[in-house]
Amino acid sequence: MGMFDQLNTFFSVGNTISPSANTQPDDVLKTKSALAQTGDYKVPDFGITDIPDMGMIDGLKSFQQKNGLKVDGVMKPNGPTEAKLGETMAHQGINTNDLLEAAKPKPKPKASKIDPLTGLPEVKMPKLKKPTAKMWEQVAQQQKPKVNPWFQSSKIKPVKDEAHSANTRTMDGLLQYSKNGSLPALYADSLKNGDEKAVYEYANFMQQLSNRKGERVDEFHQEVVGRLPNNMKQVFAQLEMENDGNETSVATNTGTKAFSADGVQRGKNGHEQDPENFVQRNAQESQGKKAQGEMVRGTMNENDSVEANSEGRKPDESIEEFCAALPGLIQKARDDLEDYEDAYEKADERLENLPGEIENEEDNFRLALTELAVALGTDAMTIAWGSIPAVLVAGAQRGLDVYKLQAQYTRINEMKNDLHKYETDKKWADGMIKSEKAHIERMLKTQREKCN
Repeated sequence: MGMFDQLNTFFSVGNTISPSANTQPDDVLKTKSALAQTGDYKVPDFGITDIPDMGMIDGLKSFQQKNGLKVDGVMKPNGPTEAKLGETMAHQGINTNDLLEAAKPKPKPKASKIDPLTGLPEVKMPKLKKPTAKMWEQVAQQQKPKVNPWFQSSKIKPVKDEAHSANTRTMDGLLQYSKNGSLPALYADSLKNGDEKAVYEYANFMQQLSNRKGERVDEFHQEVVGRLPNNMKQVFAQLEMENDGNETSVATNTGTKAFSADGVQRGKNGHEQDPENFVQRNAQESQGKKAQGEMVRGTMNENDSVEANSEGRKPDESIEEFCAALPGLIQKARDDLEDYEDAYEKADERLENLPGEIENEEDNFRLALTELAVALGTDAMTIAWGSIPAVLVAGAQRGLDVYKLQAQYTRINEMKNDLHKYETDKKWADGMIKSEKAHIERMLKTQREKCN
């Protein structure tokens, strides 16, 4: 047996491989599999098929160029390209049977039988185990009456459509990621600097989060509450206890910003306090001291609380530290805003052009598909988009040229995926821009009123 005959055991084709040749399925499988081994053919997600495509032809050209052969995308039986590919497979210890075995598609699961009564696939019920004591305990736990979360309290008022829409856009951006990012800090800042309206808007956001991704509600709320001073934490604690008969109010009938009747905003003597000073006054009254100065919610850092005054720390010291850090926080927020605006502009620019590009591609594709449909004896207008791969396979099996159609179909699907991505990116960026602008405005207002 000569050297060439030995190489044939590692790789050989029965017919010419080229863009226009009538190829055999096994030859296509072996060629694609061998080129995948040499790194010249990228295997699609759906695996190697016996349908010739431009990826295989391009792979041949790449292999020919690397090995100093004529670059024409043609491989003939007993030709130089076949010999070189056989030599390469021999060095790797891979033979023809290995290539065919690697290219074989994995068997598809058997289709389920259809239930004649329901028209749905039959489902085989698994054998049930005898319930254990632990199982009964879990069932009992699940059947316990659930307490409504605080944001479903009857004291929470509806928000305006603009606020609801802004929360929805912010939600769209949040749910693209598994982490909460800076959103809890933004809502905490809004609560510290706002009034009962800020509570209602935050409750609206939590209601939407509960509807769309309920498992993230507790974690998000804990991150927000962890950034609030103790007196504001009591607001949410009292809302959660609403069903226990405690008086819980987010706004009194007189319109003041009352959150509780038990010393959160009203003093122990029952008189209403100035809404801007109730945080400091309650802390000082609890120590039996006279009210000292004015401290606004929001001028305290995350780790500060009203209890700091009882340790000898003066209110002015807390304000000075906050004012010293505020310029850096404002600049950081402006940098973030610039990033969000860049992301919005990029998505908006692509959304202006991409729909027209997709429409043009689809028109050209449908025109080419009509020719294939005529050859197959069917009507192109009745072919559903999801059925097109099956039509391409049928055309290839009849020896028709479907390479360009397959590439066009793949490209159009990729463009549609990009369109959805840019739409999502634009909504997310829009929501983050609005949130960041409001965040900056609140910090600038605090800086003007308290730091100048």
